[in-house]
Formats: sequence, structure tokens, C-alpha cells
Amino acid sequence: MNEKEMNEMKEKIYFYKDEKIKVHIDLLNGTFLNGFILKEARENVFVLDEVKLGEVYVFLKEIEEIEQFRERGE
Repeated sequence: MNEKEMNEMKEKIYFYKDEKIKVHIDLLNGTFLNGFILKEARENVFVLDEVKLGEVYVFLKEIEEIEQFRERGE
């Protein structure tokens, strides 16, 4: 992920965090997380209140895509 892509991803993350929108995050390792972004713990590291796991750290460099969470069938 280059610097421009990182900045675009950060803008999306801040938007979802500030608007308290539930997100679906696809990670580069093929897994995903669902929940609410609570805060930026430190530069490029975010705290997510994940639906099943509780609070987890998400590193910006591990995110492939982030979008608004949608229930199945929406």
C-alpha cells in the first residue's frame, strides 16, 4: 500500500469512526472483521469493537478493504 492509498484508507476509517458506522474489514490474510472503530490507538493502529472477538487492534497495513457492514441479503 503506497502513501496515497494509506491516506485514502485512513480517510475512510476516520469517516466510519466519526459517524459510528458498523464496518466490514477484509484483511490481507483472507480473514475479515465486523464491528465499530473505536479509536486510533497509535499511528496507523486502530481499535475495533469486533462483534465476536471484542476489542481488537487492526493495523492499517493489514487492511485490504473497508466498507459499511451489511446484513446478508441487503
